[in-house]
Amino acid sequence: MKKNNLILLLIITFFHFACEDNNETIPDFSIEQADQLQDDEYDVYSVILEDFNISQFIVRQQTSPFTPPEENFEVFFNLEKLSGMDSTLYAKYVIENGNTYLLDEQITVSGKGVKIISNKELDYYFDRENLYNSWELFEQKYPNAGKWYFHFNKIGFNESFTQAIVGVESYWFMESPDGPTLKSGRLIYLEKVNGNWQLIASTGYNL
Repeated sequence: MKKNNLILLLIITFFHFACEDNNETIPDFSIEQADQLQDDEYDVYSVILEDFNISQFIVRQQTSPFTPPEENFEVFFNLEKLSGMDSTLYAKYVIENGNTYLLDEQITVSGKGVKIISNKELDYYFDRENLYNSWELFEQKYPNAGKWYFHFNKIGFNESFTQAIVGVESYWFMESPDGPTLKSGRLIYLEKVNGNWQLIASTGYNL
C-alpha cells in the first residue's frame, strides 16, 4: 500500500512540475539601442518579408555576419535577369557584414505584425536543453508566428542605391518532440524601380 502511495505521489509531482513548465511566465524584453541604418535598408527588409505568408514576423535584432562564398552562386549570378547587376555588389555585401548591427523597429508589412527581438530574449527561449520546450515557449509568446523567426544580414548596395543584395536566414520547428530546429538561407537580389524596391531573384544556401 505504501509503495502504491509513493508511486501516486511521484506521478502527481511530475504532472505538477510539467504544468508549471507549460505555464511559465515569460518576462518582457526590450530591444537594445539600434544602430543608425538608412531608410532604404528597412524598405528592403520590409519588401522581403512581404513575400512570406505568415501573420506575424519575428526578426532577430542583431544582424547575421554569415555570408556564403561568392563562388557558390556562379549559376545564380549568370541569370539573364541579373545581367545588369553591379559586378562589385556581392563584394560590398560581404564587407558590410564584417560586423554585426542592431536593427530598429522600422520594418513594416501591411496588414501583418513585425516584432524585433533581442539576443537576450532569443537566449531566454533557446538556451535550454529541451528544444521542444524552447519552441513551445516561443509559440506561447508569439502564437501567430508559426514557430518561425528570421535573421537578416546587413544589406549590400551599389553606389546609387538602386541595387541591393542581402541574405535572410529562416529558423523554424516541426511538431515533433525529437525534431531539430530547421534552418535555411536565401540570397535575394533587388532593384529600385520608380522609387520602389522590387525583388528580382533569389536562391537558397545552406547554413
